[in-house]
Amino acid sequence: MPKRGMGWYHLTQLLDMPNANVVGVVEPFFLNANLCPNPPAAFSDLVEQLEAAGVACTDSVLSLPKFEKDTMCLIAGRTADNPKLFRECVEHGAKIVYLEKPGAPSVDELQEMSDLADSKGVKVYLGYNKNVTPYVQKALALSKTVENSHVLFCHNNSYKTEELEECFTRNSEGKCVDFG
Repeated sequence: MPKRGMGWYHLTQLLDMPNANVVGVVEPFFLNANLCPNPPAAFSDLVEQLEAAGVACTDSVLSLPKFEKDTMCLIAGRTADNPKLFRECVEHGAKIVYLEKPGAPSVDELQEMSDLADSKGVKVYLGYNKNVTPYVQKALALSKTVENSHVLFCHNNSYKTEELEECFTRNSEGKCVDFG
């Protein structure tokens, strides 16, 4: 969804990079008519723009042509979808996978994904939440020792309260899993 997910933010950055060639966008929910018969207009407009620019939009990695050149797949999907998307990217010929956190619903699934990547010689990079990094933890600890101080985190979450039901329907595993 435009302005609502890490996938969109990453996509807009990649589209602006002169040395990147975006060949496909996979969205298993909004591009699957059985799961989402009426995608939001903002998403449909984005798909139109992407397809006009030569970017394939599909609900499955397997619908894209097999990766012949060195290909990086960026997975910024729903946690429950990530293991399948990861396997499909690797089996389809990806050489590098950037996987947004948390990567999978369980440690066991992450281990299976790691083992698959190792067996195929695929490099994997995992995104992370900076809120748990040492410098943030130190800032929080310091703020507790200074009277009237506070630490403020800003975000780009564009969801309004009345739109949260749709967000949690698409991300039914819950935000506690995402941030755990």
